Amino acid sequence: MRRLRSAVAIVSILGMIGAFFATTPTHAADPFNTACNNPQVKSLPEDKKPAACREDGTKDPLSGGKEGLFYRIAQVISVLAGAIAVIMIIIGGINMMTSGGDSQKFSNGRNTLIFAAVGLIIVVLAQALITFVINKVT
Repeated sequence: MRRLRSAVAIVSILGMIGAFFATTPTHAADPFNTACNNPQVKSLPEDKKPAACREDGTKDPLSGGKEGLFYRIAQVISVLAGAIAVIMIIIGGINMMTSGGDSQKFSNGRNTLIFAAVGLIIVVLAQALITFVINKVT
């Protein structure tokens, strides 16, 4: 029974390794390619072409670099989350200062301060990651 399990495990592992190396790479289809290669669209002047078909480097209006929709939405969310985190840091500090010896209120203020600082760090790291990915994609 033990040999059978070992044999099945070895065959399974070898099969997975073989399947991994036997696959051919695939590429995603460009949905804008068909539309932009239309002769009617190609004959239009550059300023009259749809944003997705322009040759100025911002082909995709969604992920088109720092002018794309994804980047703008990420910027707005980052600014809002950063502002909320700063407000929560201030509230936590005020709660700590006005605790008047009440250990529960002081502890709540400290927790608010810590969680807001962690949230602010996460927002900064997320913004850096989004910027990195957008720069690599475009």
